[in-house]
Amino acid sequence: MTMKILFEQSLVDELRKLSNSSIKRIWIASPYIGSLKSVQRIIGNKWLNNPDLSVHLLTDIEELYRLSYDTLEAFYKAGSIKSLRGLHAKIYIIDDHVIITSANLTKTAFSKRYEIGIIIEGIEAKDAISQYEQWWKNKAETVTLEQLQNISASCSISEIDDKNELPNLWNLPTASSQQSNSSGTGKLKDYEYFISCYKDLANIYASNQIITPDIPLYFEVDGLLDYLFHHEEMPSNAYRRDKNLNLKKPRNLTTLNRKREIKKYAIKYKQWVENGNDIHWRLTRTELLQELLAPHEIRNLSWDQIREVIDCLNCMNSFPINKTKFLNNNDLNIILESWSNLIYGSDDLKIRMVDCKKALIYFGDSSIQELIAFYNPETYPIRNSNSNAGLRFFGYDVSI
Repeated sequence: MTMKILFEQSLVDELRKLSNSSIKRIWIASPYIGSLKSVQRIIGNKWLNNPDLSVHLLTDIEELYRLSYDTLEAFYKAGSIKSLRGLHAKIYIIDDHVIITSANLTKTAFSKRYEIGIIIEGIEAKDAISQYEQWWKNKAETVTLEQLQNISASCSISEIDDKNELPNLWNLPTASSQQSNSSGTGKLKDYEYFISCYKDLANIYASNQIITPDIPLYFEVDGLLDYLFHHEEMPSNAYRRDKNLNLKKPRNLTTLNRKREIKKYAIKYKQWVENGNDIHWRLTRTELLQELLAPHEIRNLSWDQIREVIDCLNCMNSFPINKTKFLNNNDLNIILESWSNLIYGSDDLKIRMVDCKKALIYFGDSSIQELIAFYNPETYPIRNSNSNAGLRFFGYDVSI
């Protein structure tokens, strides 16, 4: 067993050093959550905008007075938040290192209190990670976008004890110290946040109408977003990314106004579908992909079958040159291994997506997210320029 006692300044320095050098994950359990500015001084900025990292925050949202909303929102956009009622443990998992400590994720804990902890590696670290995962998967409840919005008024803006009389004992680095230089991987960086926004939109849409009950809800909503981007008034088209124009900010809509807007355009979309415009082609692609990429088939695909898969992706059809480059610049076995891991791997999805992008040439963010969505349409929505612009049109602040 590799174990080291950490206390006082060494606890501050070791956690920050590990956070700055993290490449795989930052998983935290803490019932008290400080302000975003304080958290950045404790664990740096790398987790905020690095899609290579799997970011988890386990806390107890029932204790609202102990939580900072700006930090919760940042963790939500960067990764995932779950709530475990009665949580008291303070655990910091950085890659394969585990720090178990008395210190909450607050400025006061790391700069004004006498805290102690241990850092472990090896088998014991694996046991601790396994326990965290058990809580995460089997005990904790996912914190949704709607929950965050509902609790925002009750959460603290700053740390509860920021104004206490305790003197500073230990030095916290500045928030920008050793900030990650990662260039990121585009739209992968807020994928989970995108899914939450899309799910919220889909639920509002479904409360108004279902045109085609024989296809997944996300496919019907994708049809709506495609309609808004390409047909009739094209209201969402102005919210796309255009190198010749400044990116337009998402509309500022209240929850009530968002519901009204979705209902308004849902009616127009229904009329468009009833006029003979087909939206079932998405299901046809899913059926083909689920056949080709079935667990017992995916490792045995031929080049012709690889082409069939690629032909199902909108982004590849929009840029045919990338289709050719993909087929000409990747090894067949690497494609099969990467796709198999992407769809069936046991790691966090964000890790699998990043691994796939690193392994394959000319198979980027859009290709990865479309493949996931077409294969698992009940779970994952299609993400592309149309959906990003459509969500921003309805007031969701997703990146493009």
